[in-house]
Amino acid sequence: AHFTDRIRSDNECAGCRPQVSGRFRNTTIKVGAEKSINYSRIQPYFGGDIGFMTQQLNTKGRDETVFAEDNKNALLFSPFVGAKLYIVPRIAVAVEANFNVAYTYQKVNSYSDGSFTGTPEQTKRYRWEYFFAPIAGVTLQYSFGLINQ
Repeated sequence: AHFTDRIRSDNECAGCRPQVSGRFRNTTIKVGAEKSINYSRIQPYFGGDIGFMTQQLNTKGRDETVFAEDNKNALLFSPFVGAKLYIVPRIAVAVEANFNVAYTYQKVNSYSDGSFTGTPEQTKRYRWEYFFAPIAGVTLQYSFGLINQ
């Protein structure tokens, strides 16, 4: 998955600037497996994904008060559960929920002015992050497999 857009975020921490504007990019690559519990018209399933995520926030040319580059890389593990409902024999609608566990490395480079030159003040941190998506995906699926053969 890939996302890129200009954003404006509100900070809620004490001593932080009230808003930051910038260009945000997020790219995630995951591979995984799933196992259906039964093969009836309604099919509950479970599985897991492993993957890598990279995020970047850059305020260059976007914010007049904050001059920073924020880079985050993460290793991901995402167990999930879901259910498929076959509307007709080859077409199904599926709903999935997942829980992501991420081990992240984040580096923030802060600059004194908008030129983004000179030696930045760097902040580096490693940490665990967890997030739950009660509806991680709703999909429409077509099965190319052979039926009853």
